[in-house]
Amino acid sequence: MSVSTPGIAVIVATIEPWPTIRPCLDRLLPQIARAAGELIVADGTPDGSGLPPSETGAYRPVTTIAQPGASVMALRARGAEAASAPFVAFTEDHCVV
Repeated sequence: MSVSTPGIAVIVATIEPWPTIRPCLDRLLPQIARAAGELIVADGTPDGSGLPPSETGAYRPVTTIAQPGASVMALRARGAEAASAPFVAFTEDHCVV
């Protein structure tokens, strides 16, 4: 693992529109920053409405993947494929960790 490789990736799959996932992201972002990790949101809403607004600076560190119509399980798999960290954790869009 290089210095630039995050130690952990947290994958959050969502099929719900924004702001359903907001409490989850707001709690995870500081934790991910402290751990020098990566946070990946995989969105399966038909129109990409589950992703955090890109114009909001607080969510810039979030990697986003849009896969309209995908199931939560498929979204988790896609998020894991996109992760660069050697350890991957999954949580639900409605969970506040």
